[in-house]
Amino acid sequence: MKLDGSKQRLLKLALSPLFTLCVISLLFFFNDLYPFGQRSISWANMTRQFIPLLNNLKDILDGQSSLFLNFESASGMNFYGVFFYYLSSPFSFLVKFVAKEEMFKFGNVLVIFKILACSLTSAYCFDYCHKKLDTLSVIILSNLYAFCGYNLMYYQIMTWIDVVYLFPLLIVGLKRLIEEDKPSVYIVVLSLACVMHYYLTYMLAIFVFLFTLIYFIFNHKNSDCNRVCRNILLGSLIAVLLTAIVWLPSFIQYGNSSRVSVSIIKSICLRNFFFHEYQTSLPMLMVSALPLVLILGRMLRGWSEQRKEYVLLFLMLVPWAIEPIDLIWHTGNYMCYPCRFGFISIFLALLCCADILEERVRPPKNKVVSWLIYLGSLILLFFSYKYICNILNDSEDIYRYIDGEMHGSDESFLLISKIFLLMSFNYALIYGLYRCRVLSRNFFLVIIGSFLILEIFTGTKIYMVHVADKRNMESEVYASVYNLPKINDEDFHRIKNFNLSNANLLGSAGFKAISHYTSLIDASYMIMMKSLGYNSAWTSIESFGGTSLTDAILSVKYLFINEKKDNLITNYTTNLPSVLPLSIVMPKGKLDGAEYLPNGLERVELQKYLSNLILGEDVIVRYEADKTLSKVDGVYTVKGDSELNYTLDMKDKHSLYFELLGRSSLNTLSVSLSSLSVSDSVEIWINGDKVLDDYPSWSNDGIVYLGDYENTILHVRICFKKDFECSSLALFGVNFYKLNELCQRAQSGNLNVKGSGLYGKCNVAADSTLFVSLPYNDNFVVKVNGVQVPYSRALTGFVSFTLPQGEDEIEITFIPKGLVLGVVISSLGLVVFVLYLRFYRRLDSVSGLDNFATWVMVVISGVVFTGVYIVPVVIKIFCS
Repeated sequence: MKLDGSKQRLLKLALSPLFTLCVISLLFFFNDLYPFGQRSISWANMTRQFIPLLNNLKDILDGQSSLFLNFESASGMNFYGVFFYYLSSPFSFLVKFVAKEEMFKFGNVLVIFKILACSLTSAYCFDYCHKKLDTLSVIILSNLYAFCGYNLMYYQIMTWIDVVYLFPLLIVGLKRLIEEDKPSVYIVVLSLACVMHYYLTYMLAIFVFLFTLIYFIFNHKNSDCNRVCRNILLGSLIAVLLTAIVWLPSFIQYGNSSRVSVSIIKSICLRNFFFHEYQTSLPMLMVSALPLVLILGRMLRGWSEQRKEYVLLFLMLVPWAIEPIDLIWHTGNYMCYPCRFGFISIFLALLCCADILEERVRPPKNKVVSWLIYLGSLILLFFSYKYICNILNDSEDIYRYIDGEMHGSDESFLLISKIFLLMSFNYALIYGLYRCRVLSRNFFLVIIGSFLILEIFTGTKIYMVHVADKRNMESEVYASVYNLPKINDEDFHRIKNFNLSNANLLGSAGFKAISHYTSLIDASYMIMMKSLGYNSAWTSIESFGGTSLTDAILSVKYLFINEKKDNLITNYTTNLPSVLPLSIVMPKGKLDGAEYLPNGLERVELQKYLSNLILGEDVIVRYEADKTLSKVDGVYTVKGDSELNYTLDMKDKHSLYFELLGRSSLNTLSVSLSSLSVSDSVEIWINGDKVLDDYPSWSNDGIVYLGDYENTILHVRICFKKDFECSSLALFGVNFYKLNELCQRAQSGNLNVKGSGLYGKCNVAADSTLFVSLPYNDNFVVKVNGVQVPYSRALTGFVSFTLPQGEDEIEITFIPKGLVLGVVISSLGLVVFVLYLRFYRRLDSVSGLDNFATWVMVVISGVVFTGVYIVPVVIKIFCS
């Protein structure tokens, strides 16, 4: 029975994700992956960022923390931008119904849902844009997109896949805008993309301008061209207005963040001209060989009528080869993730394939030959499967992308190329037989689908299953933190860890953490924490490092020790008796002139400065070695194979520390220790035992704790393994009992967390200064006795303000900067959107509007094309 058009469309839309679900379910079932087993595919940023952040979101949804001022991250940070950079997917809200300890495994489910969404939206787009496509072709193309190399290699950045499944709908929106004069879908999808991930929307914007330019070139003589350009321009502006509530406060927060990079021009000049890490990027295109075979086959037969799609595809493939252009697509730096726009290239290639598969070839005359070829193809499939299995089982090099932390190698590229060439031969052979009319269309599509399943098996094995094979224990260890009992302590406190290298984990478990790792961490907070001696690298602040003095200033009352039993974390402990309250009452004016930490001091001198300023006495002792290192112009010059020896008579109890910092200023952020020439340069021996090696390193570049000592003689030997220069180098101690005594003397401002801020009551005998170890932000509202008062920055990253004599009621609230204005603009955008949908057809009668809008779009599109594709190449040529 032949189905009518609407039923056939529904069948395509139902069968495509159903096929995807069956394939991925079988893959997960046979590899013991959750929800069919207990193993997780979480790794890299999925483990270190997205899963912990989802647990932060769960606390927000449960009312246990705030979206605005979140004390589970970086001592109290604005979480609004973090949400819209990492979490603003509709699927994220499912965490409300998931236990925290299950979240690493539930990440599997989120990936499955998003891959299914890619299959559904792409199937809809293929059917909408190419209505002659049969059901099998739609199933094949939609699953090529669902299991594309972008999704398999970048699924750990889960929010990117939300934009991947929205992109086919953007294409539908553009087609509806052009052919049906209906811009609503385009506006809504572009707005949703901005809400879900505004950074990738920047890439969508570049694509829209390129699309408009190509459309104008091919259709400028068409009477509808001006109308189309006007609707794209106005629709894009409306989408910008609608999403101001997202991008405006987010950009402001991003602008204050610690995301450090060199200028775009300098970045272009420092990189290779052509291929970036092709061993990493090109395998994304090599997960399936079918698009290449179909497109090359079509080119050999001449141009298709759909030339615009092929020209766009060519433009989207250029950045894969020319490094300066790729850098502009990434605003100057792609770090570990080249070709983040890759889903656009892949989908455009599949649209070209849809155009090719839409063509019909007359059926073969001899059905017996067709059957024989079909049976032969099954034999070819079997031997291909055996060959690929041998590669997957016999060589660990093919898994280099996972084992090498998101970087391929020449060996892995060679092995992937062998599989790609084999599948290219298979597809070319089958497609050639089909074009030669010796293989029926149904057999051709079934065989293609069978080889596609083999490619999906191969890709998921390399990029998903291997993660579970190698990294599942890491997820289990981290998940065990969520089973720890909560701290039963109503006084404000924070927690640090001793050696757990996952900056977001403790906060996501519901503890008030001083650590954080996202691109939105505030730059001043990172500078301050680096100055205080905590481990900091790239955009991460770990909570280990520092000293007992700085821990006290940060109200760190609990120490998390990574104790394990059966590879699971089992304990945290309280061994930090010296702790200061969140807010400290000081004499009025005590912090005048202390808005920033003094520049040019060594970290040990900063410890002395903080001790005297906040505690009123010095609890720091700097030890002198048997020989003195000379410091010239603020720099120590250290020779390799040399050493410093100390003899310490520890009568009173002291906590012993060592610190080393390269030539960079403490008021700057460095993303690389190797650039400072101090990495892995020191080892330390105490009484003949080695207690520290290969310091500093990427994972340990803060002040190092060497132990507590009392009533003993210590012989400390600092051995230098290579020549280097540094700005700070010291062995020092913190007087244990004196620190404890001074902390107990401090008067508290009695502040505690209330909603998205702090609240408390405090009685002061005279006008005073209140110091609050709350990370500074210029958008707090501080009220004392109901009256808003000014506040100041203190010590680079904290807050202070004046308290009048008597009993004071204190309230500190926070609303992200730009949020109120964003709400106003988005509200205006909503009104404009409604009016536009109601009256946009009347704009046809407005004299000169279409011509003006067309030239605006053409000029902007031309500038974008020049800025992205021409200027970076010229810059590279002249700076080479």
